[in-house]
Amino acid sequence: MSKAERSVFEIELSLDDELLAIFENYKMIWVNYPQSNLQVPTPSFNQIKEKYKKTDTTTNTASFLFRKQTAFALVFLLVICLGFYFTKNNNQGYANHKTAKVGERLTVFLPDSSTVILNSGSDVNYFSDFGKKREVWLVGEAFFKVRHSKNTPFIVHTDAYDVKVLGTEFNINNNYSDKTVSLEKGKVNVLLKESNDEINLLPNEELIWNSKTKAVTKRNFDVGKISAWKDNILILDDIKLEDALVNPSCRSLARTATVYK
Repeated sequence: MSKAERSVFEIELSLDDELLAIFENYKMIWVNYPQSNLQVPTPSFNQIKEKYKKTDTTTNTASFLFRKQTAFALVFLLVICLGFYFTKNNNQGYANHKTAKVGERLTVFLPDSSTVILNSGSDVNYFSDFGKKREVWLVGEAFFKVRHSKNTPFIVHTDAYDVKVLGTEFNINNNYSDKTVSLEKGKVNVLLKESNDEINLLPNEELIWNSKTKAVTKRNFDVGKISAWKDNILILDDIKLEDALVNPSCRSLARTATVYK
């Protein structure tokens, strides 16, 4: 190969990555191949170039199809991985699931020493990393006594709203169309999911959100009446006992409750 051909060849190598790869492969084979006394005719650069040009179209087509198939495979694999990831995170289930049976009051001690008292037929769920994120999911009614933590707020998720606190005592009832948050001690922030409104509550204040009319009411309440159920006390305020017993929650409570009119 002349110096001119060598210069052109080196320029071609610097401009064509595929040609460079072929050259490096042949070079590695040549260097590592056992020595022989046989004279092997060496093709000129032009001969190699012409041969490369003849196979260029076929090679490029095959290379394009291979790259296309590889891209589709990678995209498909990525979709599968993402689907598996989100499915796993959304459907992995709660690490801890506590349910109060009908007629039962269940006290749940959380890992941070907070306490949840579940009313009849209610349940609370929380994940194994509760210490890092103090979040629980409530269905039904529960009384919360939350240990204060300045750096880690405590969040109760329901279907209608989220309640965010630092340390407090409050009652949540989601059993009826009037969904209530009743604060006994401390301070809470209620985020209504449908409207994104945020409402702060102070002690003895109660938030009522009606899921049918979407009306929001904030008012004072009688702490003793709202949380009496957790002490197995059934208070009948302007309601007949026979009417109260029609209510499933009252009916289950009345089995063991002390009744006050």
